[in-house]
Amino acid sequence: MKDNKKTLIAYYLGSYGPTIRIEATTKEWLAYFKSEIIQLIEEKVSKIEITCLTDVTVEDIESVTLIKKHGEKNVVEKVSTINENHFIWVQDIDELTNIAGLVDGLLASDSPGHQYLTSEADDVLIILGYRELL
Repeated sequence: MKDNKKTLIAYYLGSYGPTIRIEATTKEWLAYFKSEIIQLIEEKVSKIEITCLTDVTVEDIESVTLIKKHGEKNVVEKVSTINENHFIWVQDIDELTNIAGLVDGLLASDSPGHQYLTSEADDVLIILGYRELL
């Protein structure tokens, strides 16, 4: 990582197409990310600007916004403008609850690892990694 921030968010074209990787270096940041998701589930916030969270470095992407929608699952919209990449990631409560559980899996492990927060069939694959890119 280029600096001492706790998380890198990068956009690239991977094996399955457009990919957003969220790479955390500490369990504290993973717990913080999970707490943000819980606030979204509990409707204490209406969206999470993931690229604006504390201790984040961003590469080749402008923004990733996670929002809760009723009745829509696993929708990732890419909005492209000149020199900018903005992504809106839409999940229902069941998928948000599943994501919180995937974060728990990384928190429970003492080893580096990752979880797929979307699937390769979606418009954009979103991966949450823990200490894999050190």
